[in-house]
Amino acid sequence: KATWTNMYDAIIPHEQDFPKEKNWAPFFYNDSLLFVQTMNPFHVNSVAETDVDGKKYLQATTISKEPADIQWAYGQLRGGTNPIKLHDRYIAFFHSIGDLGSSYKTYFFGAYSFSLHPPFKLLSYSPVPIIHDIMYTGPWYNYRGIRYDYAAYPMALFLEKKGVLHLSYGHNDIRGYVCRINVDELLESMVPVGSL
Repeated sequence: KATWTNMYDAIIPHEQDFPKEKNWAPFFYNDSLLFVQTMNPFHVNSVAETDVDGKKYLQATTISKEPADIQWAYGQLRGGTNPIKLHDRYIAFFHSIGDLGSSYKTYFFGAYSFSLHPPFKLLSYSPVPIIHDIMYTGPWYNYRGIRYDYAAYPMALFLEKKGVLHLSYGHNDIRGYVCRINVDELLESMVPVGSL
């Protein structure tokens, strides 16, 4: 049986950028736990334990919040994987919900990178969704009465020593996949923030 310690009732935002913020992406910087709260603005928080009426919470404090000049035509940018250190930056994957010209909602995802040190700044991103045939083929999907055609959601990221990223992602809330992504090819496909 697993023993849980330091359980918290919630993270209390210092400031909210959008009404719903449930996909904060955790990462470590100098042994401190930080979170990417939103991508645009690019908002990073530190957290500290606090007590409110006998309940433990993590209180978020903004450590950097910068506007990001991102051109993305596939819905609002949202959280996804944990950022990891890669060369001279952190890299992670985000998701968005848009459509393919129909009444169905479609989940898309792409990659982003940001600076290694505060004030954290968004450096580059995927200008178009990362797509593989397996993600957007097969029957359309009706989940709990919500009309989705395809849902590909990035979940976790880790680096293999040979310059290959392993990305786990969920597909249509039915199954999960792990894909291998060549680091150099991914970085070459990304564009600098403000370049489009």
